[in-house]
Amino acid sequence: MENRKKQLTRYQLVTWIIGILSLFLCLSLYVRFNKDAILEKLYPPVPEPVSTPDAEEKKGRWTNELPDDLTSRSSILVYVNEAHPLPADYAPDDLTEINIPSTGAAIVLREEAGKKAQEMLKAAKEDDIDLYLTAGYRSYKNQEELYASYVSLLGEARASALVEKGGCSEHQTGLSIDITNDSSGAQLNEEFAETDAYKWMSENAYKYGYILRFPKGKKHITGLSFQPWHYRYVGTKTAKKMHKKEKNITFEEYFGIYVEE
Repeated sequence: MENRKKQLTRYQLVTWIIGILSLFLCLSLYVRFNKDAILEKLYPPVPEPVSTPDAEEKKGRWTNELPDDLTSRSSILVYVNEAHPLPADYAPDDLTEINIPSTGAAIVLREEAGKKAQEMLKAAKEDDIDLYLTAGYRSYKNQEELYASYVSLLGEARASALVEKGGCSEHQTGLSIDITNDSSGAQLNEEFAETDAYKWMSENAYKYGYILRFPKGKKHITGLSFQPWHYRYVGTKTAKKMHKKEKNITFEEYFGIYVEE
């Protein structure tokens, strides 16, 4: 009787293992033959520019003569992109982990930017808007890994429109955040722009020193497609001046780095 019980237990175990392996095989086959559809869902297509006043065909001129505030790495206005990269070993001196609603990972920012982010999310909560940070400071190495993963999934051309290479991302400054209204982080796409949370950010972020860094229709200026989830800290004084001059004016336009002709 005891032997029969052991045989049944072994049989059940084998059956369970075969079932798990079969499920894994089915999932693998599904992913293999539906890769394009899955990627399309996770990473919506980058909208093509259209012939409107905001189209990328508009001409402008650039300047590489930046004021000290935009070149000093300790400045909250430091300008970072592919033409003005940070070294691989750079990390701000005042990085601190902040206690703030997030999608799971610990959020680290420069101290001033972190305090203002806390105030901003608290104010949103008081207005019945739930916001969560998905990212803050990101090291050179982590940015390189993120860029490589996007290239692997989407190809270099499409990845470059969405993610910066290592050293070229403002996340390395500890002054940028990615934000969503979904605690799982699933809303990190252009659909976020259709939410009440995005509307609240559009109307209030500047009060806490944050600006929408990559506005819609400004890829020819910023280098990246519209990212309604990505905000950059520039300080309350500057953010309010930018908002007063023009809603969603780019960093490049405000500081005269890019001037349309």
